[in-house]
Amino acid sequence: MSFAVTLGRFLLGLYFFLPGISKVVGYADTLSYMALHNIPAPELLLPITTVLRACPRPPPHRAPPPWGGRRHRRQW
Repeated sequence: MSFAVTLGRFLLGLYFFLPGISKVVGYADTLSYMALHNIPAPELLLPITTVLRACPRPPPHRAPPPWGGRRHRRQW
């Protein structure tokens, strides 16, 4: 894997991780911001969004290909 791909994945991870951490550090500020913008039930939704934003997710499940899920090599 090249350095650019590794760096890109790291930066993409930071894109989701840092806002999640900022929601934990500035919890009261984020809660008041959500209330200011008429978000329904901010006391309930803020912990949910914090967990979803800061925690890593497993990779998506890939469906098997339509030809049965196994690749066959051609023998020349």
